[in-house]
Amino acid sequence: MFAAAAAAATAVNDTTETTTTAATASATAATATTVATTTASDALATVAAIGATAISGGAVNGLLDNLADEAWFCAYVAKCAAMCFIVVAALFGNLLVMVSVMRHRKLRVITNYFVVSLALADMLVAIFAMCFNASFELTGRWLFGRFMCDVWNSMDVYFSTVSILHLCCISVDRYYAIVQPLDYPLIMTKSRTVVMLASVWVSPVLISFAPIFAGWYTTAAHDRERARHPDVCAFVVNKQYAVVSSGVSFWVPGVIMLFTYYRIYQEADRQERMLYRSKVAAALLNKHLQINGISALGALSTSDAVKDVDVETDPDSGAFRPAASSNKMKRERKAARTLGIIMSAFLACWLPFFTWYMMSSLLEGGSWMPRWVTVLVFWVGYFNSALNPLIYAYFNREFRVAFQKTLQSCWPKSPPWCPPCLRRRYEQSRNETATATAAFGQQNMYNYSNASEVHYMNPATIALLQNNGGSGGSGGNGTAGANKYTSWKNILSGKSFVRKLDGDLYKNIPSKIAATVDGLENLPESVPKSKVRTMAPSTRLALIAAQEAVDDSKLFLSAVDKENIGVSVGVGMVDLEDVYQTAKALEISYSKVSPYFVPRILLNMAAGQISMTYGIQGPNHAVSTACATGAHAIGDGFRFIQYGQAKAMICGAAESCISPLSIASFCRIRALSTQNDKPELASRPFDIKRDGFVIGEGSGMLILEELEHALNRKAHIYGEILGYGLSGDASHLTAPPENGQGALLAMSRAILDANLDKTQISYVNAHATSTPVGDAIELTAIKRLFNEHCINVHVSSTKGSHGHLLGSAGNLESIFTILACYEGVIPPTANLNNICKEAENLICVSKSPMQWKQEKRIAIKNAFGFGGTNACLCFSNFI
Repeated sequence: MFAAAAAAATAVNDTTETTTTAATASATAATATTVATTTASDALATVAAIGATAISGGAVNGLLDNLADEAWFCAYVAKCAAMCFIVVAALFGNLLVMVSVMRHRKLRVITNYFVVSLALADMLVAIFAMCFNASFELTGRWLFGRFMCDVWNSMDVYFSTVSILHLCCISVDRYYAIVQPLDYPLIMTKSRTVVMLASVWVSPVLISFAPIFAGWYTTAAHDRERARHPDVCAFVVNKQYAVVSSGVSFWVPGVIMLFTYYRIYQEADRQERMLYRSKVAAALLNKHLQINGISALGALSTSDAVKDVDVETDPDSGAFRPAASSNKMKRERKAARTLGIIMSAFLACWLPFFTWYMMSSLLEGGSWMPRWVTVLVFWVGYFNSALNPLIYAYFNREFRVAFQKTLQSCWPKSPPWCPPCLRRRYEQSRNETATATAAFGQQNMYNYSNASEVHYMNPATIALLQNNGGSGGSGGNGTAGANKYTSWKNILSGKSFVRKLDGDLYKNIPSKIAATVDGLENLPESVPKSKVRTMAPSTRLALIAAQEAVDDSKLFLSAVDKENIGVSVGVGMVDLEDVYQTAKALEISYSKVSPYFVPRILLNMAAGQISMTYGIQGPNHAVSTACATGAHAIGDGFRFIQYGQAKAMICGAAESCISPLSIASFCRIRALSTQNDKPELASRPFDIKRDGFVIGEGSGMLILEELEHALNRKAHIYGEILGYGLSGDASHLTAPPENGQGALLAMSRAILDANLDKTQISYVNAHATSTPVGDAIELTAIKRLFNEHCINVHVSSTKGSHGHLLGSAGNLESIFTILACYEGVIPPTANLNNICKEAENLICVSKSPMQWKQEKRIAIKNAFGFGGTNACLCFSNFI
């Protein structure tokens, strides 16, 4: 850290002024003690000096005699080796970090912006601080003059402080990533990261270059002594500077790091307890099965879920309980553990030095500690700059792999200095990497050759939205209406159909509201009532909506080839209530488990039941891509028709998973709105008071037909699908990148697929779920896509009325988008009273519908899901 630690000086508390014995620049810190000049008035001044006394010709001979001493020589060589190792390790280790992050895309995340900047700071510490210090320690003299002494002291303080503040920033970044994962993308934006990094690099100037060159850091006596002996480099600080500099450089960042890690540890401990309870429950269930002689499920005893948890019987009550000898589970997640190691290394390296620095600065006199201890604590602090890359390599697998690949690119063969045992491992690892790369390359060649044979038809003349069924909930009695017309009317009126949830299990859950559906018993007549128990609620909703779509399309009233009609229907989540109740039934008896449990939870059963109900034998396709499921199902059906694999497709999705368990799960990731007092106002996309989405349920189905097929049977055509775009965020488990790149790619590809110019788009039906992060990022992507055309683009989201239907959101809102194109009316965003700043330059339709007077009305519909999956559909009215 500070250059003050190279040698300790003795402060003379006397009424007479003493002078430092310094007659020449030929000096050695190894054999002499610096005496700083002071007076009685300066007796309380802090002295932490780097200096040297002059030595005479006789002292030179003494030095040679010492060199002849074997023990002293060995210590000197060890000192040289240790310093050189720390300097080289800091230089090349941190250079490896910077190169690896630049070479490997997986490491280019917000956190690693701090890591790369830290690596740069540590390299500069090695170049501008360690090297100067090492030259002084190894030669025993200051070689660079008075001005360079100030430069060295300034750079030492500056770069060491920058390095420590980076560790503080990394701790704060990990705090938000682990403790507030859903808010993390909104908090740690690129702009905020840039501001933090700028502060880290600029603020240390105030305690380094500015006070040192202005002379504020030292005492008047030391200034006089420097003028008398310019060939001596001493760093004597006053008490005020010692307190401020050490506070900014260590104590304040250290407290912040301790606080953030404590909170992270609490979160990790909480998750451990939840995991432990789940494992205990699994172990108890397994024990119950064994006691009841159910051997078919005996494999549970060796599964990962229960192998670390033993169960014993309470001798008093006979009840099962976790055995006292259960293996201890890991107490921290990987990220928390890595941060803990970094923080521990930071404290272990720097705490001794800053403790010495404060004590020697605030106490009278600085010669109470042996000089070799002073040098040791100083270079231990320096060692922290070399230690960070080793921590990344050991505790972070992605960094470890990136380091390995970077080194392999530098040395095609094992480095000559590599030991034989490591050399074999190095060559083996390199061969495995080369084999995997070659195999991947062959697979790509195979895929490209197949892709070139695909017959691609003009999307502008293929699939039409022939009909739609379903509503803001279902095709039966749904959240927003009993059928598409009722639903559409309610959507245009801006009504909200969110209601409060009843039940004791909801009392302790933060969110107690949802958009629920009634009328699940209204199945088509073609479905026997005996089959109802074989179906999940989502499957029943899908059949109700499909029946309405088929009836309105009159698809099967004329002779059609059912072998050329297919199904593309998805479900986002299984019914967790069904899973929970079945698990409870199993605790009672094996025979209580329904034989239809597996068919009910399979996500392809909605598509399968529709196919069986209508006897259609074309593509039977199921989709499950979280909240993008419905849009992907429509897009995939569109592609089936384009590629000539079907003449018509029943497309859509269904969702019905509202239960205490699902609500609690979404609450745990802070995704749901907690505005329970006014449920009808809780879902408010784009509003500044939005605080999360409101879960909904329902279904919507579309009939897609090839144009000629629809015209030949004189079908009533509502609209046309022009394009379909997909993308992946490759960013975060639940949040998109802050620049909306994934959404931008999906929208751009849909418009390109439609062979349109973006200026032809005048309406965007947004995914906008009413979350602070998601809505803002989607608006950012829309503005990036349209640029100056934003002023002509209308944006709205119907989720303010019917909530977020998860997997069935994209298809339901596609229906409303098609009806908007068909009728020339843009639906409003319910509850949008105060538009957020991200919506600037866009036309956000709120409160009442807006007339759409263009002859050719073209819109795009967005749908995004957890896991970074994105879909965009381009619709228009049919002319």
